[in-house]
Amino acid sequence: MAIEIALAIEQEASVALRHVLPDLADITAIGARIRCNAHFDDAGWFAIRVVFDRRQAISSGPTMEASDVEFVKQKIGGVLPNNLDQVSLLLGCDWVAPDRFTYVGPFEDRRVSWPHLAGFLVSWLTAHVVPNALEINRQRVLRAVPSPPAYNLAAIYEAIWVLECESNSSQGSAFFLEGVGLVTCDHCLGPETMAFRFDDPGRKFAIKVMKRHAIIDLAVLGIETTSGRLAKGNPSSMNAMDHLLVVGHPNYRIGDSPMSVPGLIVGFRTKSGIRRIITNAPIVAGASGGPVLNAFGDVIGIAVTGSDKFATSAETEDQSIIPSDAIDLL
Repeated sequence: MAIEIALAIEQEASVALRHVLPDLADITAIGARIRCNAHFDDAGWFAIRVVFDRRQAISSGPTMEASDVEFVKQKIGGVLPNNLDQVSLLLGCDWVAPDRFTYVGPFEDRRVSWPHLAGFLVSWLTAHVVPNALEINRQRVLRAVPSPPAYNLAAIYEAIWVLECESNSSQGSAFFLEGVGLVTCDHCLGPETMAFRFDDPGRKFAIKVMKRHAIIDLAVLGIETTSGRLAKGNPSSMNAMDHLLVVGHPNYRIGDSPMSVPGLIVGFRTKSGIRRIITNAPIVAGASGGPVLNAFGDVIGIAVTGSDKFATSAETEDQSIIPSDAIDLL
């Protein structure tokens, strides 16, 4: 009788699981070969343990080992558990786990109440099998996505500047690039643009436009001060799904630090003869002109287009980046 009950348990679990998780059912132990053993006790209780194991053939093992029977007797103490949680608490993970189900309940004339057993089965699927399947799938997804890089934000922020023009109420970001100067987007420049650091907003510096190109939308500025520097990267080495970091001052207010928004490259788009990088990282007004770094912290682009605010960033796919090698065209 043990094997018939075990097969019924396996069938019921398989049907229920495929109904709840049709795309993940195959990653669980359900459907694997089973081994089981059972015991009808003179005290009026019945116990069955079903183990799902892909490594062996079906084995009924209808009689539970004497040591296991004694263990169950000792743990239940003559009071039958009301639910699976009690079985799990009393007997432990060798008896209840994602790949093993145990039922302990009453019987009469060697007949078991299937509705009672089925209640334990549903609890087992809900508390053990389904969460385990979801966790396995989560780990698979994490392995499929590149691990996010770690950045030295303090060093990056040393190179970041705010650009502001009071006469036309414009604001943007800029950064010092090694061997180049203060880099920004051309559209961030106004007639009286000044530069300052977020941590010293009262000290503003006049800028001198060294190079600019309105169509490419880049500019290189001169400024009479020292600052941290960011290293050049190689934008041509970047591929879809590579990690990047957008840094800048979106909608800057006094007291704000630079904002760092991680993302992935999701595609490329050519504009004005330049192959821009498209990202899923929101680029918000004011962040234009800020650096975009690869996983090693090197500059591979300059943030250029996006949305007015973070709340509406999902309304555009044009979160685009000018590759840093476009600076050579100025």
